[in-house]
Amino acid sequence: MSIALLMMGAACSGQAAAAWLPSDSGAYTDCIAWYDASDASTLTLSGSDVTQWDDKKNSNDLTVATGSPALGATLNSLNTVDFDGTDLLSKSAATYVGASGYNYAIMVVDPDGGSDQFFFSYGVTDVGGETFSATTNDNSANDEFTGRLFNGAVDSGSAWTGASLVSFGIAQGAAHSTMEIRHDGTDTAHGAGGASTLTVQTSPKIGLGGYTRLSGGAYGRYNGRIAEILFFNTEPTTAEKEELEGYLAHKWGLAANLPSGHTYKSAPPTAP
Repeated sequence: MSIALLMMGAACSGQAAAAWLPSDSGAYTDCIAWYDASDASTLTLSGSDVTQWDDKKNSNDLTVATGSPALGATLNSLNTVDFDGTDLLSKSAATYVGASGYNYAIMVVDPDGGSDQFFFSYGVTDVGGETFSATTNDNSANDEFTGRLFNGAVDSGSAWTGASLVSFGIAQGAAHSTMEIRHDGTDTAHGAGGASTLTVQTSPKIGLGGYTRLSGGAYGRYNGRIAEILFFNTEPTTAEKEELEGYLAHKWGLAANLPSGHTYKSAPPTAP
């Protein structure tokens, strides 16, 4: 019996560690939405067109507002959703981040190029409202990522080429000079001054592929692919941010882009 148990223990110790998922994160309770193009069960298709993209965490399921996003080229052999510059997936009356909350979005995107293209947007649609958004650069001379408020912008200061892991974070009511942008696991920006503030109002709208504040026209439409996005209403700790980055980087084949000192440069996080 004891020999059998020892052999069983040896076999178990040789098993690979269980894969870590965002649901293992201490911040997951505060996750508002999770969109994962690699999970076919979350995508409703008409041919290759995506007509609905379901939220894996809550009920912030996205449907087509304009255009017809489609299954895109794979990234690390996993499906992405492709936006062609006319497409917008959206959800009205989405989960509210809260009057004293924190807007934090982390994502893997693969832009085709161009400036002022909104791949993620969260806010209201009326002209007086404010929106927390993530875009390609607002300066066409530099291929950067930009965190956008209704009347303010913060550039990442880092160039992107191809697919990237990027996150944006700012507290409700805070000046845009406090916005944090992390690009491929490196803290690249904490704002650039200015008095613009963010106060996303109740009954916000989530949009992928465009700017939710404008209901008409094609302003700000995104050209490129979206692989995965997680959005939170509190700021994850530094350790939680690195776990999320490690998970996304290794899953989508971007681990080589992480800095040498990153906790998960060599291997993804493992389940507790």
